[in-house]
Amino acid sequence: MTDIRFTVSYRGTPHSLTLPSETTYAALSQLLAQIPSIALPPSSQKLVVKGRSKFDPSETLSEMKLTEGAKTMLVGSQPADVEALRHATERAEANRTRDARAVRSTLKSSSTSSVSLHYTFHVLTPLPEFRDADRARGLLARLKDDPAIRTIMAQNAWSVGTLLELHPAERTILGYNRNAGESIALRLRTDKLDGFRHYPEVVKVMLHELAHMVHSPHDDKFHALDRKLNADYKRFTGRTIGEGGGRGGGPFGDGGAGSTEGLKAFDGGSYKLGGALGVGSQRELLAAAADRRLTREEEAMVQSCGSTLP
Repeated sequence: MTDIRFTVSYRGTPHSLTLPSETTYAALSQLLAQIPSIALPPSSQKLVVKGRSKFDPSETLSEMKLTEGAKTMLVGSQPADVEALRHATERAEANRTRDARAVRSTLKSSSTSSVSLHYTFHVLTPLPEFRDADRARGLLARLKDDPAIRTIMAQNAWSVGTLLELHPAERTILGYNRNAGESIALRLRTDKLDGFRHYPEVVKVMLHELAHMVHSPHDDKFHALDRKLNADYKRFTGRTIGEGGGRGGGPFGDGGAGSTEGLKAFDGGSYKLGGALGVGSQRELLAAAADRRLTREEEAMVQSCGSTLP
């Protein structure tokens, strides 16, 4: 019998353990329940080992494929977290009702025929191994039925096969669009797995991935479409996504579309740089340059995008 040294991370805090390889999953669960910073009853624990999260109580660490130096993740909710999630869900439902009212007039002009029903997400797939998979499905359904997103998809004639939940173990990406609409995956859960990400944050990623329906690379054309989709969403709902967080005076923050910072210095004359340009031309060049600059949020979105389009 040999000892295995491995790490169990719970809510971002790693716990180093060294146990005999013949230790059962049931015994490991009891041990984890006794760690003060975890204190989760075995019935509330879900240990993720190399993508697997279902184990028989009698399985040993060796049978669980736990190897020396392995890093695992423990998932589980405290009663207080469950209650907080319930309140968050109620607030989300209230927001969903508000969204529907805000775009009711827009939807009246949208077609409700079988054609408009085609431009949607046809299959919703949450991760089945989580106990609150029904809540994840509810969030996916909210995205699918979001009146503004429905209108955007209908106007662009976009149809997506599957809208699925991205596994939280994929910490480096927030979403991807596979094969221009075969499927779109979005990370719904927080990094600490203590609930779901805020709806506006998920919508921003959704719009980013929808832009990949047309443009594969993150080039100027892609960002122009991404910004247009955000502007459309604001127009349909009457508010900016994540309103209150930008600093550039426009819906996209610093240097985003609509920003006029820096233009004032060119008022009152014309300048020469390889040729004469009037004030109007200077403004056009500066506006175009501003459109090409990415905000910090857009740069972060590009870094966390896992789209693999041909």
